[in-house]
Amino acid sequence: MMGFGVSLAVEPFGLLVHFGLFLMVVAIFSRWLLRPMARVFAARLEATTTRQQRASALNVTAEELTQRYHKELQGARQTAREIREHLRREGFAEAARVMAAARARALQTIEVAKQELHTEAEQAKNLLQAESSAFGQMIAERLLEREIAKREEAVQKSTRAQPQARKAN
Repeated sequence: MMGFGVSLAVEPFGLLVHFGLFLMVVAIFSRWLLRPMARVFAARLEATTTRQQRASALNVTAEELTQRYHKELQGARQTAREIREHLRREGFAEAARVMAAARARALQTIEVAKQELHTEAEQAKNLLQAESSAFGQMIAERLLEREIAKREEAVQKSTRAQPQARKAN
């Protein structure tokens, strides 16, 4: 195969001109494009580093605040438990006082009722004794009246029977 027949001729002066042009483009490119880009990249890196440091500091602060919050919350819960326990004990003590007072009033009421019942029982007993004496006397009188009536009747029968028996004799 045959090549296309392109030949390259390198001239030393042209090579120097091209190299000079290359250096000039690099210098211009470096001055107006690469340096500003490097400054932007450096500023971004510095800003990013500063923000990362600030974020790390904020994370540390947030962690400290979170721990402090949890400690305060735990303290508040402990205080709430203590208050609740204190109130519960006070409630039980108050309930015991109220129950004791209610028992005392109930016992007093029962005692008054017992005394009233005892007094009424004594009055009823005395009344019954008086009435029983009266009833006993009244029953005895009626029995005696019946006995007397029976004897009078027997006497009258015997007195009626005697004259008739005398007549028959």
